[in-house]
Formats: sequence, structure tokens, C-alpha cells
Amino acid sequence: MKGVEYFMKLPDQLKDIVYRLLQEPTLDNFRNFLKGQTGEHNSIDFKEKWIEPTKLVKEMLAIANSGGGIIIFGVKEKEDKSFSYDGIEEIVDKAKISNDIKNYISTELKYEVYDFVYDSSEYEKLQNHKYQMMVIKDCPRFIPFMSMKESTNLKKNRIYIRRGTSCEEATSEEITDIIKRRMNAEYPDSGKTLNLDEHLEQLKTLYSKISPTNEYYRMSSKTPCSQPWNLCRKCNQPRCMYIRSLSDYVGTGLGEYRGGL
Repeated sequence: MKGVEYFMKLPDQLKDIVYRLLQEPTLDNFRNFLKGQTGEHNSIDFKEKWIEPTKLVKEMLAIANSGGGIIIFGVKEKEDKSFSYDGIEEIVDKAKISNDIKNYISTELKYEVYDFVYDSSEYEKLQNHKYQMMVIKDCPRFIPFMSMKESTNLKKNRIYIRRGTSCEEATSEEITDIIKRRMNAEYPDSGKTLNLDEHLEQLKTLYSKISPTNEYYRMSSKTPCSQPWNLCRKCNQPRCMYIRSLSDYVGTGLGEYRGGL
């Protein structure tokens, strides 16, 4: 985990603890992480046990689009904000985890799974329990991440984000923020004004990894807009464009896609 940067936003009292855990995912650091918990956040989620694969994918996509984060399996947050540390019955094989989710997520979405088994511990609640931790990395050059398949719990080609402790479809404002993060990662702000060719190059980069067969649906208005910029002056929606010289993109919100670059 060394050298990996995370955009995740954390309470001040957790920053150092989480940083140490990500740098060195040892039994001691994981124990200290659990002892210091204040509850779920945008970047931290607790699960009593491993969840159904498509539900897991939705969590992963939302966390990846929100700056990365951590999912802990084997810990439950109760209604009174206290925790139970009953652990999971068995450590799930990492190959199984990968096989269960690989058809839904892009290979650019990076994650790691760590195992923590306590035969004994000075922290009594962890004794003889097993836990696993999934760390979803922040990869701003490849956001937004979207599911590549549809399921009961998951909609194809929708952008999910973490909002508080839940996973929700992103609003137009949240999509704008995601696009800005992507562009800032691809093209760090130099302070100069971009010309048209540079804007078009950015758009090519943004859409370069979108499959020619994907469809993206409008978030609001059904009326096409003719402004060729990420944030439209007419409908104030991100990715609102109709650029004949580039492609067949039209629409608002996520836009509608018909054809390739």
C-alpha cells in the first residue's frame, strides 16, 4: 500500500490511524483502527458479513467515484452507534471475490483485500475472530466508474456515489464534481485559458475508454443542447454537448451516446 494516495475525507481523529493502517495493514494497526472508530463515513463502511456480489459492486463503484475508501467485513454498527465485532465465519478466498465481480467492474478500478485473524488479542472483543478489509483505491484518471452489467441491485452505466453512509445515483452537480476531478487529474490546472483544440483533446481523453456500444441516459431534460462544453450555459448540466466534429454525443446529465469517437 505504500506510495498510494487517497482522496478520501476522514474525521481528523481518524486520519493518522487510517494512514498507518493503509501503509502497514498489520493486526496491531487494524485493532487500533477498530478501537478508534466513530461510525460509518463516506469513506468507511462496515458489513457484518460478505454481501451478495452485485451489492458489493455497487458499494465499490460508489466508493471509487467518491475518492476511495474502506469496507470492513465482520463488524456491525448498531443503531445506537456502538459496534459488534463478531467477525466472519471464514476468510473468503481472494480469487473467488475477483471472479464474482470481474464482469461488472473495469480493470481500472483498483482494490486490495486484507485478512486479519486474531487467535489472541489484548483487545478482548477481537479474540478468536476473523475479519477482512477491502481497500478501494482512488483512481481519479478513470472516474466515473460504472457497472458493465445490469442486475437486480445494479443499473448498467449509472454513476453511483457515497452520500453519507449510503450508495446513491449521482446528481448532475455530483457528476460535475466527478468530471472536474477527472479533468484535474488528466490536465492539472496550469492557470492558463485553454483554446478550443485543447478543450476537444480533453473531451477525447474523457471518452477514450467508453465502449462504442454503451448507452448513457439523460438525467433531466429531453431537449438536446447545442453548447459544446462540459457544463452547459443553457441547461447547466455536465457533459451537455452536441459536437458534430467529434462524435454523436447529445443530451444532458450523463448524455446520450450514439457511436464512437
